[in-house]
Amino acid sequence: MQEIKRRHIDTNEINPMVLKVGFYETSALKNVAAGTKLPDRLIHDYEINFFARDGGIMINEGREYDILKSCMTFRRPGQLCSSYTPYSCWFIYLDLTGGLKQPTTSPGWSVSPPEYLINPLLDIIPDFLKIKNSAYMTELFTAIKLLSVNKSDHAVMSLKIKVLELLNLVAEEAERQITNDYSIKENQIVTTAINYINDNFSKKISLLDISKTVNYSPVHLHRTFRRKTLMTPGEFLLQVRLDYAQHLLLNTDMKYSEIALASGFNTSAYFCYVFRKCHNMTPNEYKSAYLLSFPAVTVQ
Repeated sequence: MQEIKRRHIDTNEINPMVLKVGFYETSALKNVAAGTKLPDRLIHDYEINFFARDGGIMINEGREYDILKSCMTFRRPGQLCSSYTPYSCWFIYLDLTGGLKQPTTSPGWSVSPPEYLINPLLDIIPDFLKIKNSAYMTELFTAIKLLSVNKSDHAVMSLKIKVLELLNLVAEEAERQITNDYSIKENQIVTTAINYINDNFSKKISLLDISKTVNYSPVHLHRTFRRKTLMTPGEFLLQVRLDYAQHLLLNTDMKYSEIALASGFNTSAYFCYVFRKCHNMTPNEYKSAYLLSFPAVTVQ
């Protein structure tokens, strides 16, 4: 197996050259039935496959991805890949630093040793990605295919611009996915924290206890919780305790000390202090006002 060099490059060094571009359908393969696993292949240059319809499976470094319309694979030098038929896709092989005068004619690889490029723009692109703007992606592939056979100076320049547009679109979609995934993760963390508070508010719990439950640092949990709910975890916990205490106050004959204990307050004095601060009246005044406003109905 050929050794894969790894090299750091700046984004302004990305100077893509198209080695091969086209549209591929496994249905054109002779004597290959649906569900056939194609031979493993070691990736030599950067490759993008953009799928035109559902069907088949892509395998990248042993991980399987169901092929879906408008999804793409981003393959890097040194990766071992394969696939299961059927599928159809646009494909492009790229030398991202454009250091070659001529690519090989078959199978479309560059003549230089393969290089794995390390760059922030490339690093964020996952192996498999859903493209939201699929119409623009198809338009770019079509333009690149047409320009690749035109050797005029203007076409060469236009080709490079279109390839850079394609790479930029892929990077933007990758950033969008990362943002969405992070937002989903944050929502899950906040939901888990809320569920923990609702299940344990009557106990003595702290921000540290909640953060351990969601496997998040107390500082990050505090910031995330506040950004998502407009309340800190402590404020939310206090509100849950007050809501439950209010329920007990209006629907039972429990003493203040019993209500305080059942609601998670350390003492009845602290419960009364917090209640008055929130409602501008004592628990007794609140209950009396409630009974005046909603007197019990006696059925004759």
